[in-house]
Amino acid sequence: VKSRPGRRRAPWAAEGVDAEVYGRIEWVHGDLEATGLADESQDLVSLAFVTHELPQHATRAAFREAARLLRPGGILVMCDNDPMSPVIQNLPAPIFTLMKSTEPWSDDYYTMDMEGALADAGFVHIHSEAMDPRHRCILASKPPAARAGAP
Repeated sequence: VKSRPGRRRAPWAAEGVDAEVYGRIEWVHGDLEATGLADESQDLVSLAFVTHELPQHATRAAFREAARLLRPGGILVMCDNDPMSPVIQNLPAPIFTLMKSTEPWSDDYYTMDMEGALADAGFVHIHSEAMDPRHRCILASKPPAARAGAP
């Protein structure tokens, strides 16, 4: 599709996304560990193939920020490599070494207890499931708000 000089084609048009829906999305480029977004302002935080790129301290900070951003009952979903997958576990040493050469934080990622770090950040109902032979999805939720008068 050609567009006239000075006009940009709407990025969502080719994907078939409703313009009204797309218009409500606010794209923010910022620091994962300190977004600057308002407390309890989001229903969902998604981390897709991010955490294997981070040292453990940054992952923990990102989880704390996600917990701060989520409304009570909000969901964090993350997809990334599955350290326990048979494919990863059975990689030949030279291939694993080659893979690690492009992933400086892979040792941090593969040794981190993600579920424990999510619990430390205040998440509950943490569930991990294989997405395919090499990857997993982890879902976690922020606890619902306490009801007035509840013990």
